[in-house]
Amino acid sequence: MERDSKGRFVKGGIPWTKGKKGIHLSPATEFKKGIHYSPATEFKKGENLREEHRNWKGGRTKLKIGYIWKYAPNHPRAYRNGVYEHILVAEKKIGRFLEKKECVHHINGIKDDNRPENIVVCLTNAEHKKCYHRRKRCGC
Repeated sequence: MERDSKGRFVKGGIPWTKGKKGIHLSPATEFKKGIHYSPATEFKKGENLREEHRNWKGGRTKLKIGYIWKYAPNHPRAYRNGVYEHILVAEKKIGRFLEKKECVHHINGIKDDNRPENIVVCLTNAEHKKCYHRRKRCGC
């Protein structure tokens, strides 16, 4: 880029690298694609995935919003290879996949309490809101 007398860049100036594709300042420090310098540190695709990894915790993660996310890549509702655990528990309880409009309600209001007796499947979101507000009003 061109600079003015005070050393600032001039708008519309041409950078010094323009048209110099592939030029590197030092070939010794250049990253060479596909070259691994030590077989011990080379990443091997397919190794240390899921159950094989030393930090694998069963594919179960508690999210900041309070729900538990479970690894389930083949599930119809899977997003980023996972589903909320309360959905999986509700589906196991009713013996089928949930439909698009159906949602799951935690009776006691605790988001990570996914016991089958604490989960109710609501047919619509409106019904779910009624369950939620009914619990708030009566103090259940």
